[in-house]
Amino acid sequence: MSGTRILSWRGKRTAGVVAAVLIASTLSVSQPAYAAAVNLAPFGLASATSAENAGLGADKAIDGDPATRWSSLFADPQSLTVDLGAQARVSGVTMMWEAAFASAYSVETSIDGTTWTPAFSTTTGDGGTDEVTGLDVAARYVRLTGTARATAFGYSLFEFAVLGEFTQQAVSLGAATATLGEKGTVTVPVRLNKPADHDVTVHYATADGSAVAGSDYVAASGTLTFPAGTTEQTVTLTGVDDGIHENAESFDLALSAATPADTIVGPRATLSVSIADDDPLPFDGRTVAVDDFQAGVPAGLTAFGGDAASTPTLAAVAAADRPGAAADNQAMRVTYAVTSFGGFSRNLPTAQDWSSYDGFSFWVNGTGSGQTVQFEIKDGGADADHSELWESTFVDSFAGWRKVQVPFPKFKLRTSFQPAGAP
Repeated sequence: MSGTRILSWRGKRTAGVVAAVLIASTLSVSQPAYAAAVNLAPFGLASATSAENAGLGADKAIDGDPATRWSSLFADPQSLTVDLGAQARVSGVTMMWEAAFASAYSVETSIDGTTWTPAFSTTTGDGGTDEVTGLDVAARYVRLTGTARATAFGYSLFEFAVLGEFTQQAVSLGAATATLGEKGTVTVPVRLNKPADHDVTVHYATADGSAVAGSDYVAASGTLTFPAGTTEQTVTLTGVDDGIHENAESFDLALSAATPADTIVGPRATLSVSIADDDPLPFDGRTVAVDDFQAGVPAGLTAFGGDAASTPTLAAVAAADRPGAAADNQAMRVTYAVTSFGGFSRNLPTAQDWSSYDGFSFWVNGTGSGQTVQFEIKDGGADADHSELWESTFVDSFAGWRKVQVPFPKFKLRTSFQPAGAP
């Protein structure tokens, strides 16, 4: 009795299955029982010989989102490699091509990422969804190599699925990076590649980078336990509000010492945590008051709107309760019910040189409405109505007085509208 292994490939326009006998022997072999094949790629890491740009990286081909894609540079050959993070029994691969597909490509597998074994190749690829089934190989790495492009563009894949089941238990961080606010927390997922019939544990710990535990973040360490049958736990990291503006800082979170002994850590053993500094830049340059309201609303400050209801009403009111204010301090009250567009503007009659200043600041008496307030500066034109618009915003998420400080580098060129004649 002979044992035979069959490989099949199904392309987008293939009516049937093209089958070829790969291996035949005179020895009858009983195949082990495997669980139903699932897509193993999302647990892994993807890399490629190139990417068209940062937004079309290799990771987009295994993120499970059919709207994102990997796209290579416009040259042959190009490869996409998936490290599954642990050994698996691979039964097939599925490729969901974008319009820029491979007319010729090959698929290879490897245990160690160094020695590769051919699994499939074709010179008649027709795009769409290609399915290679009938594989039965032990692998940790799977590589797709395009050798001929169907278009003048690169190789472009919405999804690259590796079907099979893990034969080795692995625990991994569920993300490559994380961002932590100074005043907040971030939850980092930690995942098993498959459920176990026993408890699995792994140690986690933070380590200083440019950020320092105690002054920038709260050090964290401990042991996570995955009870039998579960596949996800989390680590919560906490920031420290130091009140000082600092350059970008980061620290690491690492996994180690998984148990039982045959459980490995990978493919993500470490991730970098960036701290989002929300402290304002120090304003230590020159200071000048563009407007004050001690004598009422300045004549040069005017309200505008798309209709009468949307045009704000401006009035000077007592504001002695502002922190640091004099007993007779006044502020401007803006009353509005904007239904189209509206605001107020201060057009300075002559061009200003702000190079010795850090930015603009103003006090706001918040109501906690949750509304986003937009403000902008005009720059570079022949006059104020023919200038570039640069914008920033703040959210009315507070009650009472707060000083809003916006350094010039934080303003962004407005993309929704620019005045006629703006540079």
